[in-house]
Amino acid sequence: MTLKILVAALFSAILIWFYSSGLEQLLTPPSNLSSVKSAPTQNTETSPTVWSETEIQRQEQHAIQLINQLRQSLNLPPFAPNPILSNTARQHALYSVQNDQQSHQQQPGLANFSGETPKQRAFSSGYHSPVREVIAYNKPSADLLIGDLMSAIYHRLTLLNFTHTQIGLGIADDQHGKVKTALVAQTGNADLNQLCQSPQAAKLGRYYYQDLCQSGIRVSQKAYQMALNVPAMAAPKLIHWPANHAEVAPVFYEEEPDPLPNCNVSGYPVHVQINPIYKGRIQFINNSFKLYQLSDSGKRAVTAEAILTNLTDPNDRYPHLQNSKPEWIALFPKHRLHWNQTYQAEMDWQEGGQRHHLHWQFHTPKQPGLVIIPSTSPKSVSVSISPGQTRTLYFAPAGCQGEPQASIKTRTPRGLQLKTHFVDGETLQVQLVSANHGERFSVYYQPTDTWVHFQVNQR
Repeated sequence: MTLKILVAALFSAILIWFYSSGLEQLLTPPSNLSSVKSAPTQNTETSPTVWSETEIQRQEQHAIQLINQLRQSLNLPPFAPNPILSNTARQHALYSVQNDQQSHQQQPGLANFSGETPKQRAFSSGYHSPVREVIAYNKPSADLLIGDLMSAIYHRLTLLNFTHTQIGLGIADDQHGKVKTALVAQTGNADLNQLCQSPQAAKLGRYYYQDLCQSGIRVSQKAYQMALNVPAMAAPKLIHWPANHAEVAPVFYEEEPDPLPNCNVSGYPVHVQINPIYKGRIQFINNSFKLYQLSDSGKRAVTAEAILTNLTDPNDRYPHLQNSKPEWIALFPKHRLHWNQTYQAEMDWQEGGQRHHLHWQFHTPKQPGLVIIPSTSPKSVSVSISPGQTRTLYFAPAGCQGEPQASIKTRTPRGLQLKTHFVDGETLQVQLVSANHGERFSVYYQPTDTWVHFQVNQR
């Protein structure tokens, strides 16, 4: 079994201003609402069988429900499903698996081509205003596909967007090539989409966006901002992920562009996000964002590889245009978090001269029969197991660098039955289905050149 690094994608927004002669003062719209920010990558495991059309529809519905559950856990308004965006998303998912392509861009002439960019594809399907798009690949369920997107900060920011109100989602699956499964989601703003279908009379001295709408209709700056503010007014001042008492994976792999260029396996990022209505009114207090692992003996500080904001994001392509004020802050743990642990995040922020303290807790999942194998362990490890039991082998990396692929080999006596399953690239579940007392079998984990020798005991 081999796990391979694959990619998904995210978009961010930017506002570019310029002046033109005439009654209106023209503004270039936030065109990169449909441009690529790009791609989380992480170890994946695919479904063993091709999904039926009925199963695909079930997974699509579940994915939207899951996204809205995540949003509502933070008191964000849920996205309303939009059939036009869903059609656009399905077309690109089909394009991705049929052509074995991992990209937001499409190439004319390839099967199922529907537009070169997300914006062009949405416009050609009948949506009238810009969209954002995220993609995840090669996971055996909607839960895991959405989990991949939520582990990557740039993609997470899109799914937890304050100003979009609609979503369309499509899944395609063929279990062939490097793109076996693709989940594509597009989000948009319903009021802005309606504005793009309603011409506005030009008025002297007003600012307008041009080239925003599919129809070429110009939208006033005031109307545009109101369309974005309406959903934001129904949301809290601040949100954070993970949510309070949420259960999340312990690991983050990579994005492209990469927020952690010196790491390819690290801890699940934690972030705080400001409602854009409060942008400029709320400030993050320097050096106050901390993460702790909790235990009966107290709390232990988690080392951060980086703490980034939109002001310090090395991958922000337009830092001089919109990022003069804080919008989000993210803490990236240097090492993987541990299984079956509770963590507490803490941060101070300021509004109107008053300082406030924010803290919350979240958890990582339990793993059955957990065996932690540090990188400093001998290359031969002994583990006991009973028929019907599952042991989880966690090969803890020494730092934030790991192998891009993980594979195993097994040695078993005749008649012994076992199942293996990669939870992630460093975590392997071994289930002993049947065996005789006293039998032995071995599992070889390639990335660390480690043999794990199992001794079968009776319960």
